[in-house]
Amino acid sequence: MELRRVLTELRKFVEDEHRANYEKLYEVWEKPLTQKLTKGESQQIRYVRKEGQNHLLVTLGQNESRFREGDMICLHLGEPSKKRHVQQGTIEAENEDEWLVRVHQIDDENLQEIISGCYADPDTMDLKPFYDKALDEIAESKRGREIVLPLLAGKLDTGFIFEDDYDEAADFAEECGLNEHQADAVGKAVSAKYLACIQGPPGTGKTKVISLITKLLVEQGQRVFMTSHTHMAINNALNKIAGENVPVIKVGARGCTKGLDKSVKHFEYGDDWENKPDSGYVIGATPFATCSARLEQYDFDTVIFDEASQITLPLAIMAMRKAKRFIFVGDHKQLPPVVLSASVLDDCSIFSRMISGNPNVSVMLSQTYRMCHALSSWPSQIYYSGRLVSAGPNATRTFNLPNQPQKYAEVLSAESPFVFIKS
Repeated sequence: MELRRVLTELRKFVEDEHRANYEKLYEVWEKPLTQKLTKGESQQIRYVRKEGQNHLLVTLGQNESRFREGDMICLHLGEPSKKRHVQQGTIEAENEDEWLVRVHQIDDENLQEIISGCYADPDTMDLKPFYDKALDEIAESKRGREIVLPLLAGKLDTGFIFEDDYDEAADFAEECGLNEHQADAVGKAVSAKYLACIQGPPGTGKTKVISLITKLLVEQGQRVFMTSHTHMAINNALNKIAGENVPVIKVGARGCTKGLDKSVKHFEYGDDWENKPDSGYVIGATPFATCSARLEQYDFDTVIFDEASQITLPLAIMAMRKAKRFIFVGDHKQLPPVVLSASVLDDCSIFSRMISGNPNVSVMLSQTYRMCHALSSWPSQIYYSGRLVSAGPNATRTFNLPNQPQKYAEVLSAESPFVFIKS
């Protein structure tokens, strides 16, 4: 009964988010064009040129808009709710007055109508079929019924740890120079039967922890899926993992490699990796890739979620259905997921749900190497119950500016590293 309730809540959450997303989109589309241009919700386009099979080179007009690389847009002549000449285009690159837009297909007749000028509005992709597919699978599969749903319902015994594996992994982490809590995190992540949760406040070395965990899992012969809610987060983790000399690739569209080191090979589909080992490797991709031809046929031993505090439960489930072990790395004291609807879920973040219900396999990285004592003390007291402390060279470092303007002397003084400014 409890498992059925969890599944019902998840389905309602997906439906509510789907509806709210389209309501918000149509609300923007139906605003007066002049108002949208003034507020940056729409971008004037002076010229559109076809670049190869799947790209458009777009010359921008005079107004400033909010659009950035990675945003999805549609192109239209003024009334996007009635006709969109280009749909679901992604801004792949931008410079001062141009965008390179990746599109799935280009209709030459529609392109001719907008070639000498049009407008860009936000657009979206209907992701509900992906969510529905993942929820259907966990409802029907043995893995879903025996592991994933019980875990989400708080009915799975997650406390079991293989002690020998823990000792070996934690000792290795200490030998690599990690502090006590970092070593504990590595030990738990490598040795837990089902679940480990690692809370990593800013500057506490969570990416280094992820890379060592992955190295040890790969050495055991595990197939590891490295995922998050953004390509940038995935790429940052893969770059660090590649430094451990393990087989690692990134899977995704051609535009998903920004910030990815050249040492990490990129493929559009998992099957393009011709020299893939039979076991012991890392594949990085978004959860959506597991619901498409990119990685649908792949199974993994462990899924590692970075920035898990910004990942909703349904998004996490897409990847969770592909493995039996899960490592969540994040910080529920920072930004939560972006949710548009009045959610039926008390807590829609997978990280918050997991860490609050599984203290035996959770650890907080408590030493920050990014902030001095004065800067870390306030968030430590307000958000981390006094547990976050500064360490390393930055712990006593202050900002010393020669020739300080007298007007801002109090703000810029090295004697007061932490200052609140009324705005």
